[in-house]
Amino acid sequence: MSAAPPGPPPLGLLVEQAAAVVADHGAGPVDLLGVSLGAVAAAATAARHPGLVRRLVLVAPLPEGREAGQRTVSETWRALEEADSALARRFGLSLALSPAFLATLGAPRVREPGPARPGAAGRGAGTGGHPGAGGLLPRVLAPTLVVGLTRDHLSPPHHARAVHAAIPGSRYAELDSGHAVQAERPAELARLARGFLLAGEGGGGRVPEAGPRREAAGAAGS
Repeated sequence: MSAAPPGPPPLGLLVEQAAAVVADHGAGPVDLLGVSLGAVAAAATAARHPGLVRRLVLVAPLPEGREAGQRTVSETWRALEEADSALARRFGLSLALSPAFLATLGAPRVREPGPARPGAAGRGAGTGGHPGAGGLLPRVLAPTLVVGLTRDHLSPPHHARAVHAAIPGSRYAELDSGHAVQAERPAELARLARGFLLAGEGGGGRVPEAGPRREAAGAAGS
């Protein structure tokens, strides 16, 4: 197995790959959902290729790594990966999953040997981070839902709210979950995204209430 690159993939490469897949699909603009670094790529794709994206869902978009806390996370993760892969894996789980969800796994499962490589989220969380899509966010024209995760250590909800504020007319909601929301709250995430996406079909869909504060979302800047 080839080693992963030392840093996150270039944002431009991710955008052009996504645009090529959508264009190859040949059925007109699509609904695009991205999580973590995927949310950054999805937002940049919508900004650079507005004709390809009909509606957009951004879940826990990964910060650009400029915050001291994010740099510390990445540097610690990398050091652990080099020194003790089992410890690095447990550290990664503690970042990706909320304490409540970790408790349901049980100590033996958490200590199971497995891949420790941080992946895109870990590689993009620190030194240098990923290039970010901050400057592109005001150019996103597609109706957008931004989802923050209240127990997320890798992409804190205040960052998701900042992304929401930067995208004109976007909506915002929160789920009570750690960063790995697909594992912790798959049904709730699917319901939230489906409600937003179906609203674009003219079928009366709406963004369901979500999260401990029941924020269905308001317009950006509200």
